[in-house]
Amino acid sequence: MKANELRIGNYYIDEDGYEHQVIAKDFSWMGWDYCRPIPLTENWLLKFGFEEGLAYWILPNNNFFFGVDIEIGLLFMFEDTQSLKHIKHVHQLQNLYHALTGEELIYNIE
Repeated sequence: MKANELRIGNYYIDEDGYEHQVIAKDFSWMGWDYCRPIPLTENWLLKFGFEEGLAYWILPNNNFFFGVDIEIGLLFMFEDTQSLKHIKHVHQLQNLYHALTGEELIYNIE
């Protein structure tokens, strides 16, 4: 995992398998070699507030339609469908969502 892939607020796994959230840009105390990406799973979509639809996961929002099919790597926005086979990790979804909306995905503790 490269340093430029993570932003403050992104999630990653450390060398011991524990999940963490980036809270500062300076990782000099542990090094980037110890950060691993978290695979994007249904559980993580639930944590971000996605709901399971008939064919894919949707994120309820009054401003736009945002859906993900993690099985085939598709993202749905508005009425447009874009293939995003490179979105396989939690931090990638977080970064894409932020780039498209200017907002952060909210992690639901429940």
